[in-house]
Amino acid sequence: MKRGDSHEPPGVPQGLFQLHRTLDAVSTFLYVKDRERRVVSANQAFCDALGVTREQLIGSPTTPYLGDSGAESDRIDREVIESGTPHLGFIESFVSAGGGRRWVVTDKAPVRGPDGAVVGLVGASIDITAQRDFQNKLEQREVQLSFITDHMADLLWTMDLQFHTTFVTPSIERVLGFTPEERYQQSLDQMTTPESTARMLAELRHQLELEASGSAERDRTLAIDVEYYRKDGSTAWMETLVHPVRDETGNLVGMAGVSRDITERRKAEEALRLSEARLRLLTENTADVIWTMDLSLRTTYISPSVERLLGFTPEEWLALPFEQMATPESVQREYAELQRQLELERFGAADPDRSLTLEVEMNHKNGATVWMEMVIRAVRD
Repeated sequence: MKRGDSHEPPGVPQGLFQLHRTLDAVSTFLYVKDRERRVVSANQAFCDALGVTREQLIGSPTTPYLGDSGAESDRIDREVIESGTPHLGFIESFVSAGGGRRWVVTDKAPVRGPDGAVVGLVGASIDITAQRDFQNKLEQREVQLSFITDHMADLLWTMDLQFHTTFVTPSIERVLGFTPEERYQQSLDQMTTPESTARMLAELRHQLELEASGSAERDRTLAIDVEYYRKDGSTAWMETLVHPVRDETGNLVGMAGVSRDITERRKAEEALRLSEARLRLLTENTADVIWTMDLSLRTTYISPSVERLLGFTPEEWLALPFEQMATPESVQREYAELQRQLELERFGAADPDRSLTLEVEMNHKNGATVWMEMVIRAVRD
């Protein structure tokens, strides 16, 4: 027997199953079912979610409209009605009329007649699809972030103003051998060599003075090379970029940093420095003159020994046109040899590692000339 928008079973007081039409204004899915788990009343939000009219839904079970979750929903309905016990706060899903999956958190409770017997159930479902989608995206982002931080070569970290580590990425174990948990227990002097510790403390004092004076740039980034201890006792040089961390009132409360292992770069730089020092020692003390020229016969480098042999400083020699470096006969001979070598290069007939020996009459700064034997090799890109 139908009364308005509900279908109430016989023997049940009129209106017991009927939802007030004002509940059509709420977004929560509301419905009432009889003992046979047929819908006897539902609000508009529930009908819209299933893609049916109220007239189509009343008197029917919801199973056909819930797709792959219909059987499980019906099982819970039966359990609530047979046990007389509510089933609260469970999450379920169904394919909506639009084809997308809707996720809801649902409460189902028994409805009792005047004699206390269970005559049906009432259900309320809150749509949490948007929250669940957001949660899924957040979890995916966290997985991506975790993958990056676990496998990145750099260390990301935060510290308070006492240099206690408050966060560090798992990559620290691969770079320095310590686990994040071990790092959290270390003081600054256990993390860095004495020289680096002193430099970092001095820099912190300087930055705090700038903060106190109000002259510090709020979002500044500092770059500092720090020598860290590895767990095996060796050390690693790391290029560290440090950024201030502030509280909600703008006060400096800590620092965040990115540290990159530059140990090999430092070794290469040191090797280059030593090599350049040895080369400088050689070129400054050799009796020979070492030089380079481009194909326009413009000097691009000459060793300091040129001053001892020809009287010109390196700076003066670099400014000399080629024609003023040697006598006209030697200049002409060198021009001719350059043209011959370029022809060999053009036809592919030249040995790329060849060297040439020429005797050249060079001009001395005092007006005299000096005969010099030149051994020349090609410079290639």
